[in-house]
Amino acid sequence: MAIISTFQDQFKINWITIAETRYSCVGHLKNALNKNQLVFVGRDGQEIERECGSSPCEIIDEEDARMKGAAQA
Repeated sequence: MAIISTFQDQFKINWITIAETRYSCVGHLKNALNKNQLVFVGRDGQEIERECGSSPCEIIDEEDARMKGAAQA
């Protein structure tokens, strides 16, 4: 017997960091949990391996820090 889980209610997300990131910074990332396809190929809800998921977070944080530094200069 299969158990099917769905989201019945919408939920809000409060983004901590929002930063534009160049495709060249993340376009190389491949997800081993999706046949090593580019991470952008994944569908909604696609599981992403830990390293592949944390890399964009680090890149976004670095880009955010760079942009804040540029704004203060």
